Amino acid sequence: MTEDEWLGCTSPEAMLNHLGDRASPRKLRLYAVSCCQRIWHLLTDDRCRHAVEVAKRYCDGRSTPAELASAGQVAAAVARINGESNSPFAFSKYAIGGAAWAATRASAWFAAWDSAYDARSAARDAYDAQMMTRDRMPEITWEGERLWQAGVLHDLFGNPFRPLQIDPFWLLTDDGAAQHLARVIYDEDRFGDLPYLADALEDAGCTCETILEHSRAKQPHYRGCWVVDAVLGFE
Repeated sequence: MTEDEWLGCTSPEAMLNHLGDRASPRKLRLYAVSCCQRIWHLLTDDRCRHAVEVAKRYCDGRSTPAELASAGQVAAAVARINGESNSPFAFSKYAIGGAAWAATRASAWFAAWDSAYDARSAARDAYDAQMMTRDRMPEITWEGERLWQAGVLHDLFGNPFRPLQIDPFWLLTDDGAAQHLARVIYDEDRFGDLPYLADALEDAGCTCETILEHSRAKQPHYRGCWVVDAVLGFE
């Protein structure tokens, strides 16, 4: 994959394959968590939500491998076909449980791949099931979910062909505004506040248009956003 192909890529599978082992386990699992949070409204079973929350904490070292495995085993019970095996209802429930369970897999690589696949399956099958009952909801398509997942990967990994680093000088202001703000954004999931982080970095001397433009872009940002991670020194 070339740099131009990466920047315009809309295939999460191609992006993951390109990243390979250059992607940190933390970033891969955060991608899995984001895919599960995308279908949070479908995770009505507390076992699934608990598994995703444990996986999220695990990325920051706030849960143990044993806790991750235990939460996954419990969530796996949800990933079973009930009722008519070829119905959208059954497929959706299976995929919902599968996405949550996958986020807890010991291998972050498989967590990323499997959670993404099951999450978009769950979203699509839930839409199909709702259409059978004639409930009104926005149309959800397989390709639409893949496009959203590619957007998450762009936010998490930026441009791997030109990795950017934060100049330590930008973090050494008297009030440490940029680093403090990045920590608040990360800890409190306030990723909509990235434009304020751009202002703080610019005030501290940052002139990197790539960093400033990404932070100010009118697009969603996610836990693991490459700008926030760079400020905080996360891989």
